Amino acid sequence: MSSAARKPGNSDPAWSQELTMAASVYGTTAQLQIIRYLRVSGPATRLDIADNTGLNRGLATQCLNKLKSAGVVTTVGVPGFSGPEDPASRRYHLETPRAEALFDALASYLHAPAGFPTGF
Repeated sequence: MSSAARKPGNSDPAWSQELTMAASVYGTTAQLQIIRYLRVSGPATRLDIADNTGLNRGLATQCLNKLKSAGVVTTVGVPGFSGPEDPASRRYHLETPRAEALFDALASYLHAPAGFPTGF
């Protein structure tokens, strides 16, 4: 069977939906940069994140949407701006417990004890 026809985790009983989510969250350098930036700098607007990470605004938006759907970031409006359609009106917050739980799930999976199933 070709690798393109197999989905990751199908042959591994230790694989879970949480691991799929963790791999999605931590699977790109852009998302890692955003997570690190928010962890170090605190809440920031999408424009601040793009400008300070060097990501273009479209990619930053795409990554932030993915991180938000995974529960790794949340948004809060910024007082004094026009509304939710205004990109400057949202500040992204890192949900540290969720980010750490996904990271820990990956670490636990990757550091599993010996005895990996044969034929994998």
